[in-house]
Amino acid sequence: MFEPKVPEVVESNGFEEDLKVYVAELTKKKFVTNYLTLAMMNGVLDTKETYTLAQKASTSDGLTSLYVHLLQKISEIPVESEVIRKVDILIRNKH
Repeated sequence: MFEPKVPEVVESNGFEEDLKVYVAELTKKKFVTNYLTLAMMNGVLDTKETYTLAQKASTSDGLTSLYVHLLQKISEIPVESEVIRKVDILIRNKH
């Protein structure tokens, strides 16, 4: 799996932008890792499939491609209105 690099020079002019890129890459990696782990634990993917997908995510472009693909798949999952209502209630109760 691709490992983002921490920006080296804090004082450089582009540090803030470098930090944003680093955080975005870490977020993608965590999302993909969690998805693959859950899919494997739930029997959706076997070890070989999981390894193949992890190999595809071994570069920044590969990680981004897999991240976008997984987000698309997740957005296609139908959510029942009762589930949405319960989530809305939970969110309101937290605030």
